[in-house]
Amino acid sequence: MKTKVLLGIASFSFTVVGAFAYGAWTFRALEDRMVAVNNLYVPAMKALNQMESSFFLLESDLDKSLDEGILRPRDSLESVLNSRLEYLSNLAKEQRARDPLVGQSVQELEDSYRACAELLLRVYQDWRGRQTYEADLSAKRSDFRVKLKSLIRSIDHETRQVTSRVQDGLSRLRFMLTAVLAFCCLMTVVLSYWLAASVRPLEVLAELMRNISQKGLDETIVRKLIELPGGSDEVGSLSRESQKMAASLLDKSKALTEQKLNLERAHQELARQNEELKSTQAKLLHSEKLGLVGRMAAQMAHEIRNPLNALNLHTELLEDQLRSDPELRAGVEPLRKEINRLIDVTESYLDLSRGPRLKKAPVQLNEVAEEIHDLYEPLLKEKGIFFTCDLGDLPPLTVDRAQFSQLLGNLVKNASEAFEGSARSAKYVRLITHFQPEKNLVSVSVMDNGEGIPIDQQKNVFTPFFTSKAQGTGLGLTFSRQVVEAHGGEMIFDSAPKQGTKFTLKLPHGVEDLQKESEWKAAEQRS
Repeated sequence: MKTKVLLGIASFSFTVVGAFAYGAWTFRALEDRMVAVNNLYVPAMKALNQMESSFFLLESDLDKSLDEGILRPRDSLESVLNSRLEYLSNLAKEQRARDPLVGQSVQELEDSYRACAELLLRVYQDWRGRQTYEADLSAKRSDFRVKLKSLIRSIDHETRQVTSRVQDGLSRLRFMLTAVLAFCCLMTVVLSYWLAASVRPLEVLAELMRNISQKGLDETIVRKLIELPGGSDEVGSLSRESQKMAASLLDKSKALTEQKLNLERAHQELARQNEELKSTQAKLLHSEKLGLVGRMAAQMAHEIRNPLNALNLHTELLEDQLRSDPELRAGVEPLRKEINRLIDVTESYLDLSRGPRLKKAPVQLNEVAEEIHDLYEPLLKEKGIFFTCDLGDLPPLTVDRAQFSQLLGNLVKNASEAFEGSARSAKYVRLITHFQPEKNLVSVSVMDNGEGIPIDQQKNVFTPFFTSKAQGTGLGLTFSRQVVEAHGGEMIFDSAPKQGTKFTLKLPHGVEDLQKESEWKAAEQRS
């Protein structure tokens, strides 16, 4: 690029210098011609015109003297003739020094004037015989006039030619200067465009380098670098080296990106496995706790159930014996109720130890929800609680209907008990079902706007034997969670003090459910 720039500037400078040198030479030649006109032809023309005027006056005086026969004083005539001869002699010398041809013509004119003057002086000397000289004098005068006019015309013609050549030279000089100016403008535009085009890759390269420093290297920048013109100059060499550098950096960047992605995937996999491990550990710990609690509960139930059955049997016998005494019998009835409650508690312990025993079948959970609503709605209404159902379009699920009916009933019962001690005027419990086809997930929620669960108790909600109720066993939510997890789902809750609580069951709608659903629909069509 440097060589091209220097060559361009040198060519431009040589052209401009050559043009101005030619213009200076042309102007000098024109100046010489104008000097010749001013110093040679113009003075000569002026002198000859004066000579012509003087000769015309001399002839007029001579003709008048000849016609009237009056002799003019000789001294005066001789003085005039000598002054004219001296003038012509000086003019001839000047013109010979400047232009030999013009000087020669003036010399011939001087000789003709001298011959005419000598003849005229002889006429004055022989005035009486002047007629004998008239023809010769007329010829001499005519010859002088002819030579004078010829010389005047010649000098005038030469002056016109020189002036014309000067004008032509000025026109050519003007045209040349205009052409040089136009050429300079054109060369300036061409050089500017060429320099801009030569520098443009550098500007693009600089912009791409800024993008790389600010945003990093990507395929778009590499593609733009590849599209830069190669060329054989310094810019082309820089472009090629930049392309190689960018390609190398891109390969390294891709390798680093791939390694980063691999590390991220490995990190995600480790995080997932860690979460699975934590979940498995939590489930294992929970199972161990439940197993331990179940074994303890089973042992306690076996130890307590037999005495309780005996007490229950003797209580019934005692009631039969006291049938005739209603007052005593009324005192035995609370004892029998407490014995039955303890029997129910022992059965709950046994259920917890055995785990849920499922009897799965295709079930429409919306039907179960409606049954729960119909069963509990009058009871909640008596307490001033508004119980509603918001049922979505659910597919059939393969679940244990009895277990889910009991589970939803317990959740609704717990929700109604959440309003104890609440001064809220508008109380409500809502049972909501929803299906997410994109996740194949069925959700069932029971929510209320009661007092909520205290924050310090929320972590123990699903802990066995934890209860905030005086008559509670602390096993209801634990067993409910066991039932949901036995169906492959999960049970979660969200509670805010003084705002309410929401329990949600999330149940997967799997391949087995789809098969059962198809069989169920086929059976419906047959029926």
